[in-house]
Amino acid sequence: MVFPKLSTALVLTSVVLAAPLAAQDHRVQIAGYAGAMAPLSELGQVAYPITGGTAVRRFSGGVSFGANATFWLDDNLGLRADGSFAGYKVTEPRVGCLPECTTAWTKLFFGGDIMLRRPTEMGLAPYAYFGAGVAKMSESGSVRKASRPHARVGAGLNYTPAKGALGFFGELGLIVYDFDQTKFTFYDRVQTDLALRAGVSFAF
Repeated sequence: MVFPKLSTALVLTSVVLAAPLAAQDHRVQIAGYAGAMAPLSELGQVAYPITGGTAVRRFSGGVSFGANATFWLDDNLGLRADGSFAGYKVTEPRVGCLPECTTAWTKLFFGGDIMLRRPTEMGLAPYAYFGAGVAKMSESGSVRKASRPHARVGAGLNYTPAKGALGFFGELGLIVYDFDQTKFTFYDRVQTDLALRAGVSFAF
């Protein structure tokens, strides 16, 4: 009877001791970043019935900033929640303001990603991600607003000096979405944004 009791005690002790170690492997990482957004697609064409010819509506590049939090299931696989703000301008040809007009836009991106990384002994951790979310768009000076689903994919590199908690990272990604045609009738192209980001991360 002594040995079964002793075995049970050893098993329970090992489980109790292993729990903190497992919890330490599930690290949480928070980050803040700033960067630039570069639209890669045109919004649509404008036809001039009187003079003839066409011109294009297009987004110009803008600034972006945001934050995210990642829960690492193990050393290689993680789940990330991300939110960011981006400011743009739309260049739109109009007869009333030749040669063209510009309108300020704001976009909010909220979403989640599956993260894949490969840590190294030097503190460098290349990573890739793919995910989806919602893009909330609004046009300055009008009531036109819309929320559209988006998909995204990208890759980056995180550097953690001396394998500590503080790190630095840069990443490049693509965000793909379309427009609500009931509100943005002439924006008939699927939009693709190139997102360049750099920031600071902290793991605990």
